[in-house]
Amino acid sequence: MYQLLLKTTSLLSLPLARRIGRGLGALYYRLGKKRVHIARVNIDICYPELSPAEREQRVKQSFLEAGAWFMEAGPVWMWPREEILRHVSVKNIELYDRAVAEDKGVILAIPHLGNWEVMGPFVTRDNEFACFYKHNDKSPQFSAFLRNQRSRNGTVMASADASGIRLLYKHLKAGKIVGLLPDHNPSDAMGVYVPFFGRPTLTGTLVSALARKNGATVLTAAAIRTSKGFEIHFGEVDNQHCEDPELAASSLNKAIERCISLAPAQFQWVYPRFKKRPNPAEVQSPYRLARS
Repeated sequence: MYQLLLKTTSLLSLPLARRIGRGLGALYYRLGKKRVHIARVNIDICYPELSPAEREQRVKQSFLEAGAWFMEAGPVWMWPREEILRHVSVKNIELYDRAVAEDKGVILAIPHLGNWEVMGPFVTRDNEFACFYKHNDKSPQFSAFLRNQRSRNGTVMASADASGIRLLYKHLKAGKIVGLLPDHNPSDAMGVYVPFFGRPTLTGTLVSALARKNGATVLTAAAIRTSKGFEIHFGEVDNQHCEDPELAASSLNKAIERCISLAPAQFQWVYPRFKKRPNPAEVQSPYRLARS
């Protein structure tokens, strides 16, 4: 069913797909109580300086943008690479070009912002690109379809486990490019608590661990939605080769915050980023606290 939807929406122009998507997003904002609640809590935490009306407007706008992202899936996954890239411009390309030229491997920290799926077609124009892939046992057919679509332009899909980490390391050792999504909750063993928008948040250490192995450069990469298509922004990330995991993770979060500031409404606010707490026995989940 979803495959048919993707093929159908790929026939639409990007502006029309987004317009339909924002309409769907507006409907979900009215009906999706659980997700709306999570987004409200996240935005309350991250933007306390805004008025309640301003924060609620940002919540609503985030659902419109999420709807646009949903309807962009057809064009981004189904169009030929050349057609996708016709809608892409780049900021700070010199950071990317310099990192690639060093031939020590490049890690792109790609937040769930704008449309991160655009990064595959962009990077694989002239470089080898690898990223994690998590199989969905509940929907194996769609999972296989999704993997095929993401790899059709040459992206190497690594399983989200120890063997996948080894594959990414080998990829970097060969001077190639790896993409990681650094803004979701890692396992307790793979993360440390450092500030994210001022709140201690479990943050992954894999980016810096991989970077230290062979001196790979770490950049943020965000594909922001614009009226003409997408604008990829590359940014620097400090302290990714240091031995202090908390300093490295804190610097990564600061870089992600800078990305989000480019287009706050386009971030995936429906994810419960603050669910894990350093002292859960003493501090209640902000999502449960807000409900009560």
